[in-house]
Amino acid sequence: MIYDEEEGIAGPALITMTSTQIKKARQWLMQQNLLKLKGPNGSYTPPMFASKWRITTVPESNEKGSWMGWAFSHEGYLKGPQDPVFVEAQKFAKSVKAGAVKPDFSKAPEAGADEDIPF
Repeated sequence: MIYDEEEGIAGPALITMTSTQIKKARQWLMQQNLLKLKGPNGSYTPPMFASKWRITTVPESNEKGSWMGWAFSHEGYLKGPQDPVFVEAQKFAKSVKAGAVKPDFSKAPEAGADEDIPF
């Protein structure tokens, strides 16, 4: 979900990461899986949709070029089922898992486009 701080509303979003950002995607997934909360039955990893993340872009480069890459910082947790954003995030997660939401790769850069500059 993308949260608009000015408007105080959230909407669904799907971020696809390819090429130079695959490593970032794996690191973000690892960060999410390392999060732990205390529950009545001990420590557990909360579902991804329960966390708040600030997602920004940062400049990156190598000998073949420069580009903007993703950066992720954990900003806490939603308040649980009493939080409307949590409820909507949970619904969105279920629809993604069920295959009802899929990325539209038709808008992705074609091979040889700027996406491949670093390699």
